[in-house]
Amino acid sequence: MLKMLKLKRFGIHLFLLLILIFHIYNIRNELFNNKVEESWYLNAQNKFSSMIKSNESLNVESIVFDPELYALAGWLYIHGVPPSEFNFEHPPLAKFFIGFSEVLFQSPTSMNALFSLATLIVIYLISIKLFGKTVFALIPVYMLSLEKLFLSESRSSMLDIYSMFFISLSVLIFLYTIKNPKLFPILSIIVGLGIACKWESGLIIFAFIAFFLLEKDWRKLSYFIASLPLAFLVYTSSYITYFLNGHNFF
Repeated sequence: MLKMLKLKRFGIHLFLLLILIFHIYNIRNELFNNKVEESWYLNAQNKFSSMIKSNESLNVESIVFDPELYALAGWLYIHGVPPSEFNFEHPPLAKFFIGFSEVLFQSPTSMNALFSLATLIVIYLISIKLFGKTVFALIPVYMLSLEKLFLSESRSSMLDIYSMFFISLSVLIFLYTIKNPKLFPILSIIVGLGIACKWESGLIIFAFIAFFLLEKDWRKLSYFIASLPLAFLVYTSSYITYFLNGHNFF
């Protein structure tokens, strides 16, 4: 019986590995080949600098698509431009990840591809918590790996894959937090990272609060609310270059 159980777990892990390998095959260009010439960023940065000096209105948003806009924002942020001066409509953390990708891998999409892999693993761990170590735990992972929007986000320098990762990770930590309230600070930190990627990620807070209200677990609800300032602290920390440039909260 024990040998059959071990074989079953080995088979599940083998299928998970095959799903991840298949996902890597689908996004292989973004991981290994999607290089962008540094001159593109340098030219865009020079244009940005000249427009700032001449007090011209910056109309880059009207001549590029979102992936190119976020790629440029990531490049500028990594090179010291504060988030308030370019593409301030979204929080900066995801664009910092894109900027790191451009510096480390000479590609704006490599980090997106890696985060998509990490998201699949987190979804698998959530499935294990819900279904146990059965073949059913592989179904959500397999379905997500084939989802067209997920693949599109994995292949382009968009922001959603980062917020999706942190939302999924917060759900996973929440499932552990229900039994271990000591994890509430970690949960709030992860929520803060998600909000620092996209503000919409903060809506997950209301889902957690609703759970405690339905369960009438007032003690854990108070612990969670008490830990939320950590989320705000993490969120504001993503604007470090903004503060280093002499700006303040006001």
